[in-house]
Amino acid sequence: PEMDTAAPPPDMFGTPEEIGAGASLYTRYCSSCHGVGAISGGTLPDLRHSAMIASSDAFQGVVLAGAMLDTGMASFEEVLSDEEAEAVRAFIVFQANQ
Repeated sequence: PEMDTAAPPPDMFGTPEEIGAGASLYTRYCSSCHGVGAISGGTLPDLRHSAMIASSDAFQGVVLAGAMLDTGMASFEEVLSDEEAEAVRAFIVFQANQ
């Protein structure tokens, strides 16, 4: 069988300041499960290759609204604003493009 090839990453967005803020928030809230710099250690999904990062609505659905609670992904609605979640997404998209 043929191997699936990863889709190209979404286009980068956000200012350097937003991406930097997203990097700090990612490190605080996401890296312990999803890996430093959004590079997974292999146990949990590597977010650089997640389809969710292409859409603000999809990303916020998972990160804030808890769309994947049944798979063990917690909601971060209590600690992240919409703008902060979007900054985290900007950082992950930035990393996916490196």
